[in-house]
Amino acid sequence: MHGGSYGRGDEFPSDFSTVVIEKPCSVVNESIIFNCKFKESSHTYFLKTQDEETAKGLAFWLDQLVGQTLDKFGGFPLDL
Repeated sequence: MHGGSYGRGDEFPSDFSTVVIEKPCSVVNESIIFNCKFKESSHTYFLKTQDEETAKGLAFWLDQLVGQTLDKFGGFPLDL
């Protein structure tokens, strides 16, 4: 069964050149909320960072790239 409340959603693509940043980010505590578009659909993501200062810094740079692809952001280290 596709779609509906039990359907599987789209997986975030590993090729960031296909993901377009749609609108400015929001910061809530240490998390960034951002919207991207891929496969002709819009998706909202929540990215938790180590602290609010880091979230604000990353959100600032993502906001500069609205309308561009996520690969333009470049790489940054993530502590997993």
